[in-house]
Amino acid sequence: MFTNNVKRRLIRLRNTKAMQFMNFLASINKPLETGNIQGAEYFVLQEQTFQVVALFSKEMDAVTIFSLQYGTEVQKSKRSKILEKLNELNLKYTKLKFVISVENLVQGMIFLDASLFYDPKEVLAMMLVTSQTLKDEWDEINKLLHH
Repeated sequence: MFTNNVKRRLIRLRNTKAMQFMNFLASINKPLETGNIQGAEYFVLQEQTFQVVALFSKEMDAVTIFSLQYGTEVQKSKRSKILEKLNELNLKYTKLKFVISVENLVQGMIFLDASLFYDPKEVLAMMLVTSQTLKDEWDEINKLLHH
């Protein structure tokens, strides 16, 4: 069950879709770390070596799912090889897209337009798919980052 702090957080949620997601997580007893940054609600799935975040936008009716702390900084000398691999992965996966972030890190990302269709189950499913795909592709990406 959720703690009183999480229940109070649920009451304070401003984003209806984020609230629906929190209610869904409570119904399946799947607590995730939550927070708010600049009016956007987020939920964090913590993995052993990285995190997958679902960010519910306040301004847009959208959910962005992305990874944090996945790998190390992309060195300039390896950038073209990494981009080549990411392009290959982006052809392989239809929803999940691999990018180099503004912090110069490899990142997996999914953008869900919640104005067209929204289902909290799909948000969690996409978080789990993102996590599993990042794990599946880690060996090749790590090899390019470090060798």
